[in-house]
Amino acid sequence: MKDLLTTSRVVTASVPVGSSKRTALKIMNEQKLAELPVVNEAGQFVGIVDQDKLTSSILLDLVAQE
Repeated sequence: MKDLLTTSRVVTASVPVGSSKRTALKIMNEQKLAELPVVNEAGQFVGIVDQDKLTSSILLDLVAQE
């Protein structure tokens, strides 16, 4: 797992508010990130999503559908 900030570079990946869980996970997988900043329409930081919590949320959604 990598942190948002590393000593060698600043991660520029983010996800817009309102993006799907699938979109966030796709970006995380592509960038090899465990956390991803969430930004508003102006590009301002509003929060962060965590891969483990996001995956758990998706699993709970699937169980609830049954």
